[in-house]
Amino acid sequence: MIKFSLALSEKPREEEAIKEISLKTKYVLPRKIDFTLIFFTPHYRDTLLHYIVSITMRPENIVQIRTPFLIYESKVVEKGVVSVCMELSQENLGVDFIKTQQIGKIEVSLRRLVKKLKKYVYLLSFLPSSIDPYTYLHGVKLSLGKYAKILCGGYSVSGESSRWTKSKAEDNITLIGLGENIEISHRKLNGFLPLGESFTFTKVDEERKLILEIDNKPAIEIYRKYLGDKFKILKKNKLFYLYPLGTKNNGNYQLVSIKEILGKESLLYLGNVHSGQKGKIMMLKEELLLENTKKVIEEEKSKHSPRLVIIFDSLIRRKILKSKDNEEKTLIKEILGKETKVVGAYFDYHIGSREAFEELAIEEGNMYLTFWQ
Repeated sequence: MIKFSLALSEKPREEEAIKEISLKTKYVLPRKIDFTLIFFTPHYRDTLLHYIVSITMRPENIVQIRTPFLIYESKVVEKGVVSVCMELSQENLGVDFIKTQQIGKIEVSLRRLVKKLKKYVYLLSFLPSSIDPYTYLHGVKLSLGKYAKILCGGYSVSGESSRWTKSKAEDNITLIGLGENIEISHRKLNGFLPLGESFTFTKVDEERKLILEIDNKPAIEIYRKYLGDKFKILKKNKLFYLYPLGTKNNGNYQLVSIKEILGKESLLYLGNVHSGQKGKIMMLKEELLLENTKKVIEEEKSKHSPRLVIIFDSLIRRKILKSKDNEEKTLIKEILGKETKVVGAYFDYHIGSREAFEELAIEEGNMYLTFWQ
């Protein structure tokens, strides 16, 4: 069984923050730390944090992720450092860092990582804004298969994260492979509902990520048709994130985010869509979201009694929900109770699946929860 320790510090200086975290961690894991995952807000210097963690806590493996906000237990933290430290056998853990310039070799790196593990069961990964998520996803499908058990959090140059922090070109792709003795699963939550009648994506340029025509008309017309008077406000203020498009896959909707209007009223998108596919306009329903969150957390607690939950949340989702986002985190912790520890970070997009045997996809606007037994 994995032994783990969680700690949060909101102290303003790197030295003070890591000292506080170290004292809390050593109380739970006095012998050794095999793996340390650090989420930190942009107020801290990453190189200094890494150095202090390495000499103070001395973990075998360190992964640091800068994020605009943190999740710790029942609250969202706007300035702080949170750590998840684990004691586990090395045959159940593989960590690798790939320079962005070597993205073309991602398949080789993934196969090498999986080979290192006694038996691969799950992959966590983090992508900086300098990486094209489609290139990464292609590499994952070639090396691990299109139904691989993975969860990835990523940032984009034009995403919400750019308001708080800019990733450097030399940032690494982070891969964390988990072996057979680690029991982990994930669930996807969104709360988006389809609106109106379905339509057909009649012309999609998948290489350039452009939706050119919907129902044989310029793609932007679908918003004019369904939103009426709201359309001008939506376009002027770039509020398309409020109304993503949805494609149905195995009975569930996948979100296709509209990033910009280009050229002859075509739509630049992030997601997975192809010509001939049916779609609908989607809208986030707060009431549905909280009901769905409650249902999923209660199911997971009943089935697995997780000891740790790591949340991969969405910056777009937080932007839409506002104070309801904090309310949701409180609800999650209340249902899980004191015995289950909760930590998390926010990303621009995720790569994952809703459940087993559903093909991997890139999406914005969802929240993923990983449950560790």
